[in-house]
Amino acid sequence: MFETGQPLHAFDADHIANNALTVRLAKDGDSMTTLDGRKRSWTTDSYKPLLIADSTGPLAIGGIMGGDRAEVGPDTQAIVLEAAYFNPSSIRKSTRSLGLMTDGSHRFERDVDPEGAAWAAARAVSLIIELAGGELSGSPVHMGALPRCARVIDLDPEFIRTVLGFGPSNQTIADYLKRAGFFIKEMETCSDAVLWEVTVPSFRSDVHRPEDLVEEVLRLYGTDRIPQAQVQVESCCGADDLRYRFTETVSAYLADQRAQECWHYSMRQEAEVAILTGGRKPQAVHALELLNPLSADQTHLRPSLIP
Repeated sequence: MFETGQPLHAFDADHIANNALTVRLAKDGDSMTTLDGRKRSWTTDSYKPLLIADSTGPLAIGGIMGGDRAEVGPDTQAIVLEAAYFNPSSIRKSTRSLGLMTDGSHRFERDVDPEGAAWAAARAVSLIIELAGGELSGSPVHMGALPRCARVIDLDPEFIRTVLGFGPSNQTIADYLKRAGFFIKEMETCSDAVLWEVTVPSFRSDVHRPEDLVEEVLRLYGTDRIPQAQVQVESCCGADDLRYRFTETVSAYLADQRAQECWHYSMRQEAEVAILTGGRKPQAVHALELLNPLSADQTHLRPSLIP
């Protein structure tokens, strides 16, 4: 994992029922003991993480931690090596619901290279054979489809100069993109215009469009080297906005009439929402609940301006 950036997991092959693994969401009633010694179980109300399981039950929480039932130990004679890509959002939700973070989940949360799983597994196998005297049994089993591969973006170097507002040469732009790990192929055109096919490697999940390539060029060029120029933009002061002026005028008028203006917190706690609504539950008054509130006293959207 430290060499390739790809987390792996090894199962004791002799403890996998029927020599078959399945990948599925946790179900009500599922339970297992993870390698940290804690028993994990899932009920109707709990978030359901992705599990690696056999016919008798869960063996590991996918992308986070394995279980003790198929743990590799001193008596292990054969292992099954798992290398996978897990959705970062799913792993993030699972770690929060379980209160469990590992080196593997830390990397999966931040998105690993989907094409790196097969290479990392092959590298681990080669090291096991070389250093531990292991033997490879059978062929690798591939399941599912890669969520993304290397992709191509059509790019006009002139577009980069237009967005930046200054003019690095085509050669300079190409050098920066190559340094950032992109591959450039010049396209044939019917005119003197220069067009490139820029291949984005699969490990760059943040690059999808020409504007992203502009950012890469500027990052390597250096913002401190941007030529000084007069900024020419149309702006509107907040005090000149018609809505702002109308609101201020109405507020000033009502204050002159001895009215009192209240500035409410938008988020309130469940107990207070119940008090404000005559003891009814927040769901009964359609008070929206935050999935991840910042604090315990700001869990629901205020259903009323009173008080």
